[in-house]
Amino acid sequence: MSSNSLRSIFQNAKGIVIMKFKGIHSALMIMFVIAAGFFCTIAPAASEAAVTARTIKLAHVLPPDSNFDIGAQKFRELVDKASKGKIKVEIYAGDMTTDEVEAAEMVRSGNLDMAWTSTGSLSAFVKDLMLLDMPFLFRDTNHVNKVLMGPVGENLLKQFDASHIKALAFSEDGWREITNNKRPINSLADMKGLKLRTMMNDMNADMYKALGAVPTPIPSGEIYSSIQTGLVSGQDNGVYVANSVGYLAIQPYVCMIQHFYSSGVVLASEKLWNNLNAEERKIVKDAAVAAGKDQREWFWNTEMALTKKLEKEKKITVSYPKDRDAWVKAVQPVYASYFKKYPHWKPIVDQINKTK
Repeated sequence: MSSNSLRSIFQNAKGIVIMKFKGIHSALMIMFVIAAGFFCTIAPAASEAAVTARTIKLAHVLPPDSNFDIGAQKFRELVDKASKGKIKVEIYAGDMTTDEVEAAEMVRSGNLDMAWTSTGSLSAFVKDLMLLDMPFLFRDTNHVNKVLMGPVGENLLKQFDASHIKALAFSEDGWREITNNKRPINSLADMKGLKLRTMMNDMNADMYKALGAVPTPIPSGEIYSSIQTGLVSGQDNGVYVANSVGYLAIQPYVCMIQHFYSSGVVLASEKLWNNLNAEERKIVKDAAVAAGKDQREWFWNTEMALTKKLEKEKKITVSYPKDRDAWVKAVQPVYASYFKKYPHWKPIVDQINKTK
């Protein structure tokens, strides 16, 4: 057989092999494309299936439609939307506990899934939270947002891990305003001897001592009865909160000095958190952050509008002390005392002051 014949046979055989290889290759490619399309089709379903139907129980100490309740309702709405209705949130507004420390303890023990609380009541869990209550620390609401949504806020939330509580986000408890049933507070001198209910932390009490008042730590649920019985003459929740729980009906004098801002914090139990997968955690965390921010913006607008309305209706008498510098000077020993006790606070406060 000639070399040309051999070459022809080889080339024909080679062509057959290549054609077969191409056929196999094409078939494999088709199968790959079909498989890829199949997996792309089922991927969303798998993602959706990752969210388990469950009910989260969330409690706070304030009544329905209070500032905490508005935030909790927004959280429920966002969770429902993001989970496509699979995760339900049941809100207990003031009817599970009237003590924020107890609410936090219930979260820590796993007997309650989540709680919407004020930071001022949680210093037993994270001592550094007290620095947020330092008098005249924040310039305005925008300053508050920048600090709480930034590194300082994230670090404070992270500290809850040591107490076996998952702190998800900051919320809004508002600027504290002093209300009382004795007299208008037109200047620092009017604070002298005024018996005021304070939150259950030392910072709050020390601030009011420095301002000349007589502080009395009382749980949130006992404020109204304490005013009625004369145990205290005043308290320091903001106008919206004080009005929603009935304080202003028996305490018509409101002093708007904005001496300190009280934040809220959204807590979740480790038991709940450990039972959530990555997608569910993201849904809950994102909803808490968004609801907290939304609540802060809503609260400030509502607070100002309500104050003007009640003042116009002569239901409250509002005073705006002009000697603010005297108030700031009076509380400087409080700063010095706590910086001595907690030296690491000073750089944090300096960071807050530098936040623009």
